[in-house]
Amino acid sequence: AAYEGASEVGGALLASTTTTLVIFAPMIFISGIVGQMFAQLAVVMIVTVSASLFVALTLTPTLSARVLRETEDKAKTVWWEHRYLAILKTSLKRPWMTIIGASFVAVCTFTSLLFLSSDFLPKDDMGLLSYTVELPVGATKEESLRVGNIYANELRKQPEVQSVSVLVGSSANGGMGAKEGNNIARIRSRLVSARYRERSDGDIGKEVLKNLGSIPEVVNLEMSREGSGSGAMGATKPIIVEILGNDLDELQKAAIMIQDGISKIEGTTNVVADLFQTKPELQIQIDRYRGTKQNIPVAAAGQEVRLAMTDTTISRYTGGSRPRDIVFGFQKEDKKSLNAWKKIPIRMGDGRITEMGMIAEQREGASPIQIRRKDKARLLSVSLELSDRALTAVAEDVENMLSELVLPNGVQTQIAGAIKEQRESFGDLGLLMAMGLALVYLVMVAQFESWTDPFVIMFSVPFAATGAFLALIVTGTNLSVTSFLGLIILIGVVVNNAIVLIDYIKLKRTEGMELLDAIHYAGQRRLRPVLITSLTTAGGMLPLALTKGEGEQLWGPMGKTALGGLLISSVITLVLVPTLYYIIERFKIRSKRP
Repeated sequence: AAYEGASEVGGALLASTTTTLVIFAPMIFISGIVGQMFAQLAVVMIVTVSASLFVALTLTPTLSARVLRETEDKAKTVWWEHRYLAILKTSLKRPWMTIIGASFVAVCTFTSLLFLSSDFLPKDDMGLLSYTVELPVGATKEESLRVGNIYANELRKQPEVQSVSVLVGSSANGGMGAKEGNNIARIRSRLVSARYRERSDGDIGKEVLKNLGSIPEVVNLEMSREGSGSGAMGATKPIIVEILGNDLDELQKAAIMIQDGISKIEGTTNVVADLFQTKPELQIQIDRYRGTKQNIPVAAAGQEVRLAMTDTTISRYTGGSRPRDIVFGFQKEDKKSLNAWKKIPIRMGDGRITEMGMIAEQREGASPIQIRRKDKARLLSVSLELSDRALTAVAEDVENMLSELVLPNGVQTQIAGAIKEQRESFGDLGLLMAMGLALVYLVMVAQFESWTDPFVIMFSVPFAATGAFLALIVTGTNLSVTSFLGLIILIGVVVNNAIVLIDYIKLKRTEGMELLDAIHYAGQRRLRPVLITSLTTAGGMLPLALTKGEGEQLWGPMGKTALGGLLISSVITLVLVPTLYYIIERFKIRSKRP
């Protein structure tokens, strides 16, 4: 019995396992964010599924032959098998009614996409909340610390907050890309675990901003939920509008216009325009006429000023107990004087010495702290965070607003941030899905040595999408990279039940059973293993779909997608696939008659 059982289902097991493997194999070679996230998952799945096939065809039959005891005949059917057989017979008597019903479900599937929004990565609540508070350039550390403590004290009032820290000034590592300076205060807080609080990190952050209102000293404020899943593992803003041009004033004007426009869009918060920031400075203007008349090059005059202001080491004294550096420069009190530069000595062309004040004048001005460039143009950006709306919906409104906005001449805009990465990733996943469908079909063609039988089996795939989309809608979950991955995995999994069913029908037909009888018998005999495999797989996904806490927002959508797709597809497969097989085979039989 063990030998015959393994031989009977061996071909179906090999085909069903191979369809799962060919879904995961292309993931190893996908580049970009998708490849970084899921390549390791693909390797683990390929190894474990291959090992399970080996065990199922070797160890399981061996243990069955040696361990299982002879028992009474348990092949008797129970009431739910009788009920399924009655439904199957009704479907086979009116096959076109079944096809029409399935078509209606398929239409509902595509209609459900209209109610399904999408994000790049789900917003994962890691319990880390931070603010970056920016004061005017020139503000002291004490002023920045005072304002930073206002936010820190408000955070401490929130019952979910465990710890708060305030950082002001510059760090040794340069901030690792974060804003730093005496006028920058960064407030970081750690919250209790998500499973122990009712409010999300975003709700707590908004509550703090609402309670504090507008603080006059703050010129720029950014709130971030570290590990929120926006962008490359939480590394970028959901939407960034990049503004390109050459005229600084025109870029500033365009950035303010776009910031005002985005602020009016529903679902946007923390709209920040990265404007050109300037710092005050004392500018020394060389009079070129007087400098030329005295035969003093402008470069030489600038070099003398730099030497005086930067304390340059010009030699080394080696006498005495230890060597000493000889430093040339102003004394400290002279550096604080606005007119000390006028006393800097400079040599004229005839060898005489004069003072810098004789050939230059001073004026107060300002210069940009940083000028960014992209594609040979100057760059400004306006970024935003999302509030209770999906990424794609907000991105569409932003793009519509930009198309209606009249920008200054020479100014162009383009969309960046997580929305750009999402579109690229969805393109990669779409290609991955198309490759998976093609590979699954070709594997089944090779296994069944037929083009039509795999075609029938592939009809179970659209209804997996029906269950997946329905699960996302019911749970209020957006379509994201992780739920898209769950949909791709379903392609290789949901066909397994259909493969087992069709393979057994073909086996009985080769033994001489009539078409209709073979379908009835196979449906009744394969109902129990189909239900067992579906329910055990769904049970494995259940903790992933229902677990609350850290990581649930990121991986929960994949569990919900797989769970919904498995349940709906399994039910429909048991009726639709045998009915389609019956229609096609009956057509073949009739076409062979003279």
